[in-house]
Amino acid sequence: MKQVLIPHPIAKKCFLIEALYWVAFKLYPLYYGSRKGGEWDTREDFTSHDDDAEFIYTDLKYFFTKENCERYGLPINPRAKYLDSGAIEPMSIELIEKILKNKKEYSKETRAEALKNKSIAIEYKAAIENWKECLADYLELSKASIFSALKNGKITASGQKIGKLKKKVSISQWENKENWDNLKDWYNVKRSDIPKEFWRIEGIDWDDGSAFSPSGYYTSILLDTDELFAVFPEPKPERINIRSINGTLLLDEDAQLNVQQAYARRGRPSCYNWEEFIVEMVKRDRQGSLPKTQKACVIEMKQWCKECWGREPSETNLKDHISRFYQAKIIV
Repeated sequence: MKQVLIPHPIAKKCFLIEALYWVAFKLYPLYYGSRKGGEWDTREDFTSHDDDAEFIYTDLKYFFTKENCERYGLPINPRAKYLDSGAIEPMSIELIEKILKNKKEYSKETRAEALKNKSIAIEYKAAIENWKECLADYLELSKASIFSALKNGKITASGQKIGKLKKKVSISQWENKENWDNLKDWYNVKRSDIPKEFWRIEGIDWDDGSAFSPSGYYTSILLDTDELFAVFPEPKPERINIRSINGTLLLDEDAQLNVQQAYARRGRPSCYNWEEFIVEMVKRDRQGSLPKTQKACVIEMKQWCKECWGREPSETNLKDHISRFYQAKIIV
């Protein structure tokens, strides 16, 4: 099967977690702008968006496939077989406990199935926690190296400085467009350069993209990508055979490509337990408790996903699974 290479620009700025994964795994931070072709990067400007815009950055949650774990000498991620195959992960222990406690809300059969899977869920959660500890150990040296570069002024960073009355805002909160109106107070918080004297390694929250020290607190921290590459250079590239046909780049069919990266596409990979989601939708439909409008249902089910799964699918993903119930009502 032929493979086409599609050029994709690298982001001019990157979050702390993206910088960390560059140093540790040489995973490039990719640029994402407006779907309508705007020139702004969602990392730098959360507010200059059109109706179809999404806040997207290099998604790292789905990077640790079996192949990538083996490549970097990490223990195999317990989630790897689900990431690789697209299969549904075991039910979470949190959801199982919720089902077992709510006898009125869940049927006897559902509770029996949950009880049957409880031991599997406990073992799975423990395995993931153990693996995360191994990953944290692996990343420790890379974190120290980036901190040193920031502290010495070799890499510059900027962020939104929080005053005494401001609440912590993590980059994960910008992923959900429903939060944007609630975060409007941040629209007027201008980004400013972070002085090198500010940095304390124990004050850096890599996942949230924030940092604190006795002199203040910064959120939505961005690093200069060119400076990052200068301090932590690209490795020597691997030579592969590429052909150009009318401006289109193709890999030679006989070339053996050792894939070095797993980038997220727009939106989220389909790793959510949609079977469980549909069961919940059917239950609500039979009870007559579905909202009158599809838009209201998306908001309601997004909250359900957050409570049950600890994370929220994109609106587009939710609409794809919810629309069938409302289309059916229209047909009838």
